[in-house]
Amino acid sequence: MDCIDLKERFGGCFKVKYEESYYAQYGPNARTEDPWYMIIPCKNGHICPWGGSNLAACTNSAGRVANKLKARQCSSVLQVDVSNAPKQDAFGCSGGGDPGHEDAVDE
Repeated sequence: MDCIDLKERFGGCFKVKYEESYYAQYGPNARTEDPWYMIIPCKNGHICPWGGSNLAACTNSAGRVANKLKARQCSSVLQVDVSNAPKQDAFGCSGGGDPGHEDAVDE
């Protein structure tokens, strides 16, 4: 299954980097382009591909930001506070619309 290439689609507006498991998969000096491992770091979490034209917005904790994302019409809750796991909610938004990244870091 294909996914949105964050660098191609949003790289001109937002900082796009590889999440930490990219280096475990490809090695510390990897130069392989793999859009599945790309993220847009945000003040309160990150945005990543979810498959097809969908994106996921992951928060660092449940709370104000997670509730704001839940309230968006373009989102649906896919994971909520699982026992023995870091508190992180994931929300899938349809690509092409506003994925709810108002606090993305622009560097």
